Amino acid sequence: MPDAGIFRNDMGFGGNNGFTDFKDILGFNLHPTAFIFPADDYRLMLAGSYLVCRMIVSSRAGRVIRAIRDAESRTRFLGYHVESYKLWVFVFSAVLAGIAGALYVPQIGIINPMIFSHQLD
Repeated sequence: MPDAGIFRNDMGFGGNNGFTDFKDILGFNLHPTAFIFPADDYRLMLAGSYLVCRMIVSSRAGRVIRAIRDAESRTRFLGYHVESYKLWVFVFSAVLAGIAGALYVPQIGIINPMIFSHQLD
């Protein structure tokens, strides 16, 4: 019954309500009024992540990643470490998802597991 401990809020995880009352992380204020123009900050982060993704795609590593997408066995036969490139892309996408989640929290003010439920799709 480990789930019962989490949902009863015995372990400090917020229970069914999730984590609430985010004010700061590592001393940085997360309240939307702390930013001058929050929408501009988010647009800047979106543009920055887009430019980084474009730089990756247009680099040599991006060509290898496209080759893996098109013909993985052929790319492996040419001597590239396919698993390393796939792992790197997975980790990079996880970092982008983490940044997106960190930007989502100050807007909503709560992290609830039901927000990411399949029922809301």
